Amino acid sequence: MVIMMMIFKKRNIPVASHKTIGPVKCLEYLGIILDTEKMEARLPTNKVERICEFISKIYRKRKCTKRELLQLLGHLNFASRVILPGRTFVSYLVNLSCTVNDLHHYVYLSKECRTDLDFWLRFLSNWNGVNMFYNKDYISSFDMELFTDSSPTKGFGGYHIEEWFYSSWSGNLELPDEKKY
Repeated sequence: MVIMMMIFKKRNIPVASHKTIGPVKCLEYLGIILDTEKMEARLPTNKVERICEFISKIYRKRKCTKRELLQLLGHLNFASRVILPGRTFVSYLVNLSCTVNDLHHYVYLSKECRTDLDFWLRFLSNWNGVNMFYNKDYISSFDMELFTDSSPTKGFGGYHIEEWFYSSWSGNLELPDEKKY
């Protein structure tokens, strides 16, 4: 680090000292806190609060401009770098943003849109802010001794380390309408 700083100084390359830190176990990098001691990535609290405020602002409206929706999508896309399941809940909003051409045009916030926004708001409000680093090595079902299968009408079952399990579906389970897919 010292050598690099000397080179930058010699070449008159400006360096933001508040963004230059030595070896540490926890640092904020590109807006995400990386903690190698806990092996986790998380969003800073102020970012989570800002995203929640923005969602609440949009949620209270019947319609918003395409620009506002795209700004919200930018925040949610950023949050999805840490909140991996969140990626599922941006696709409808992306499609909604494509329904108008100009940034000043309005899009109506449908029930489906509000459902996705509600997911984000509830999740961010109750989320502990942590996403564990994942093991990049693939573990197969053979290695775990885990095998499952199911039937849409009968139930499900499986095998895990010399133990079998099975059950029928509960009576109040709604099956997806196959015609939609």
